[in-house]
Amino acid sequence: MKTRIFPLFILLCGLPTAVRADFRSSQRADLSLGRLSPEQSFSFPAGVAVDPETHKVFVADLDWNRVLRFSSAESLTNGGTAEAVIGQPDMDSSAPGTTAERLSGPRGLWVDADGRLWVADTGNHRVLRFDHAATLPTGFSADAVFGQPGFTSALTGVAANLMNAPRGVTVSADGTVWVADTGNNRVLRFAGFPPVAAGFTANTVLGQPDFAAANAATTQTGMKNPAAVTVENQNPRDGNVTLRLWVADAGNSRVLRFDLPSTLASGAPASRVLGQSGYTTGTASLTASGMFSPQGLAIAGGGLWAVDEGYHRATLFRNASAKPSGAPADLVLGQPDFNTAEPVTAAGRLNVPRGAATDGTTLWIADSSSHRVVRHVINGFTGKGAHEASQLGSSPAGASNFGPALTGMAIDPISAKLFVCDPNNNRVLRFASVRSLATGDPAEAVFGQPDFDSTSFGATSSRMRSPRTPVIDYFGHLWVTDSGNNRVLRFDNAAAAPSGSAAAQVLGQGNFTAAGGGTSSTAMRTPEGLALEFASSLGNTPPVSRLWVSDSFNHRVLRFDLPLSMTNGAAASGVLGQAGFNTSFAATLPQPDGLNFPSGLCAAAGRLWVADESNNRVLRFDSAALKPNGGSADGVLLQSDFTSSLPGNTQTRGRSPEGLTLSASGRLFVADRDNCRVLWFDNAASRPNGAAANGVFGQPSFNVTNCSFGWFSLYSPQACLLDPATGRLWVGDSTNRRALRFSPALESTLTGLTVNADNTATVHIHGRVGERLEIRSSTDLLTWNTVEHTLTPASQFLPFLNLTWTGPASTPRKFYRLQLP
Repeated sequence: MKTRIFPLFILLCGLPTAVRADFRSSQRADLSLGRLSPEQSFSFPAGVAVDPETHKVFVADLDWNRVLRFSSAESLTNGGTAEAVIGQPDMDSSAPGTTAERLSGPRGLWVDADGRLWVADTGNHRVLRFDHAATLPTGFSADAVFGQPGFTSALTGVAANLMNAPRGVTVSADGTVWVADTGNNRVLRFAGFPPVAAGFTANTVLGQPDFAAANAATTQTGMKNPAAVTVENQNPRDGNVTLRLWVADAGNSRVLRFDLPSTLASGAPASRVLGQSGYTTGTASLTASGMFSPQGLAIAGGGLWAVDEGYHRATLFRNASAKPSGAPADLVLGQPDFNTAEPVTAAGRLNVPRGAATDGTTLWIADSSSHRVVRHVINGFTGKGAHEASQLGSSPAGASNFGPALTGMAIDPISAKLFVCDPNNNRVLRFASVRSLATGDPAEAVFGQPDFDSTSFGATSSRMRSPRTPVIDYFGHLWVTDSGNNRVLRFDNAAAAPSGSAAAQVLGQGNFTAAGGGTSSTAMRTPEGLALEFASSLGNTPPVSRLWVSDSFNHRVLRFDLPLSMTNGAAASGVLGQAGFNTSFAATLPQPDGLNFPSGLCAAAGRLWVADESNNRVLRFDSAALKPNGGSADGVLLQSDFTSSLPGNTQTRGRSPEGLTLSASGRLFVADRDNCRVLWFDNAASRPNGAAANGVFGQPSFNVTNCSFGWFSLYSPQACLLDPATGRLWVGDSTNRRALRFSPALESTLTGLTVNADNTATVHIHGRVGERLEIRSSTDLLTWNTVEHTLTPASQFLPFLNLTWTGPASTPRKFYRLQLP
């Protein structure tokens, strides 16, 4: 990970330069935690191919409308970085397009013997060809298109030169192109195509009697949504003869074989069938002889691998050409046996697998819902079940990855450790420090699970179900909304507690084994947000004065005064959003005292901010603890007044705001979830109702909503957290399964320089408290020395301190700079 540099160059005889810290609208994130970077990650990978000459690996990244190229199968380690992207101009882009440079929902891939990459560009109803694919730079144009008259059309149709959502493509040794034209229930054959860019016409069709038909059928001559094709060629020294064509007939839960396919006429019958006992049945069967929606095929050493999406497995048919119809598979990957079909994201398991590819010794599987591609070494593999494999893309739960709904984060004010809620894996992860994340360190402990590999939910003192928000107080107590169990848990000594530790306190339930929801002063229904308030104190550990809980499905916010002194199941001290504790009306007609599925909370200086999610607004309650039950809000953002709730994507309107965080200066950050952005409001408490936001992350401007994956992009962010020590903003980028960090420029400045009599230099710094800095030096502005000093001002009462550092000078010149560590 590259360190974010804020260069402040000082020539020994020069003048210092001052830099003011602030965020910029639409700026780039500088660190990703959880899901890997855009160069390493996938969103529903659907196809994979291996270049037979260079052994480079290509992955069709369905949701992000691109194909990633990795350097080689042999050199890749887990989480390898792509070297180029096809279908997008750069790694940060993901928008679909209909041009020679853009893709829309690519699925099947193939690299032929001449190094050409073939892409089934499903959303554009076409197949594209990219020549010299192993060396193409990012964003390069396709060389040819099949299924369309040109590169800028996306027509659907039933003809010899049109397609409908093709998913699979393969190329025979003689150059014949075969396409699984899924939406038209057929396979097309293109032979002897001329060297032109577009307008190719198929020579033969299988699955239909002619080019004008597109009916689904369960017969020896019919097909239903074929999803993949592959060919079995004769040994090249004996001539380029295609011996067999295999078709994954997904809608019929079977694989069809066509012998000597280049000699067949349109509508010819299949020669064999696997997955069904005969040609007139198409039902799924969880046995060694059955299949359920096969989506990928690969041939290795005479064996056929069929990737079975519905049963989350890959099955091997050894010596497939000799198998009779309905023969059982010999081996299974992704499941412990032929009678199990559990979707699991773990080593040796699969979760909605789709594409497959092999180079004869290695099998690659696009494990779509696990957002990864797994690699199995298949030479000599004779076992079955959960075979270990290396992979590209995200890992199983583990100590470094999140499920698809990362919802909350907290930083311990004493230890500076980071806590992250991972609701889909029913746990909270603890990381050793925020700073250590830059090196990709895994979590050091987990709450809600006994270990990092477990993800099942439960209602005990050491289990959770869909935790949403963590907060931590000055005494080291971790508070968590255990949403699925309708409760709030407290864990003591959270910065040092081992994995699997038991909670010490529960609110919302009378004991640790109860999990039912209710509407009363002692019950909750799907609590989401948390906020702590601390009493005024000159000491380092001000006591916890109150805990606020957004009790979402009861459309209210509960207040617990002095929560550390409360017993398990204690009654709340007050309520906002409802007139009393026994009602749960949703304020579908907005008003200043009503709420509609409140989520995120933050509290400071007696003021409470509430993300009133379904009313598309953020409410401000001044002197919140003094308000009577059902008291009215004092201000509103993202709506012009208290009676409006219209969604929008402007500087003054939002859509389903969820996460909130507040800076010491009063800047409020709002995770505007369904607009896939984070907004900020300066001096938020003094702004009028409906005030315009001052900045935005995740979108290029206030009026754009493009939910995607990249360093500049967000997809359904649900949480945001400001690190008070560094001023950096963390965003829980939920659908992208990651937390992104956005760093401001330095507020600290270099204010002077003194050359001493002993030939040392003294650097004078006006440093912001808590802004940990490093001083580095260079003699050529190219190579910078290791850290010479780290400044960690400790004062809690002054915003800035004047500091100095003295070190050796240099002849004839030396440069210094400040940077964040």
